Amino acid sequence: MKIYPVVHIKTPEIAVLQADLAFTSGADGVYLIDHGSGVNNSHLFQTFNVVKAAHKNDFVGINPLGAGDALGSLKVIKTAYDRGQLKYLPDGLWVDQAKFGSGETAFEALKAYRQGHPELNGVKVLGGVAFKYTKDYTDAPQEAAAQAVQAAPFLDVITTSGEGTGRPPSVEKIKAMKEIAGCQIAIASGVSIGNVKTYAPYADELLVATSIETQPYSGIFDLNRLKQLIEAAHDRVVATRQ
Repeated sequence: MKIYPVVHIKTPEIAVLQADLAFTSGADGVYLIDHGSGVNNSHLFQTFNVVKAAHKNDFVGINPLGAGDALGSLKVIKTAYDRGQLKYLPDGLWVDQAKFGSGETAFEALKAYRQGHPELNGVKVLGGVAFKYTKDYTDAPQEAAAQAVQAAPFLDVITTSGEGTGRPPSVEKIKAMKEIAGCQIAIASGVSIGNVKTYAPYADELLVATSIETQPYSGIFDLNRLKQLIEAAHDRVVATRQ
């Protein structure tokens, strides 16, 4: 599995140091998130510019809270880039809710927008499905899988979670989403050294913060836990799918 430590931003300087720790420990990339940035995400974008400048050849993604669903967030990113607020396009875009509204209209609009703006092709889109704190959250395997089936053709990675921050999803949920939707699956809550192996047969990517921070939302990684979890996620000796 690929693993992406999530940096809760305090200052750009601290974020760079935490990204340095993640990359030197073998992480596949990092995601930046800023709970205090507000809807304009100015502090997030400023910090991303600094981190990406220090890691131009490494994967650096963002979660622009308050920017909307995947379509809305892509529009926000493109506008910020066109205006020079973003000096680089992010390698990954992670949003907690893949789309707002029912039916496939929003997904079709997302597809059309991506096709119409090929400069965004390098941005990997991770969309929240059955994700915590959204109206579509569920831990029921079949319901989550049905949502994943609808979303999979329009996203690069289906991203899901447990019921809250630091709460793991059931293995049955991840198994159903992977096997029924047949797509790339990322888990974005509750993964730790104690349960990472149980997800290995089904999850493709892990976005992790709580279990590797000194304290929740501290924005500071515990180096030992960081290294241990990265090593465990990259272990090729895993259980086969049942």
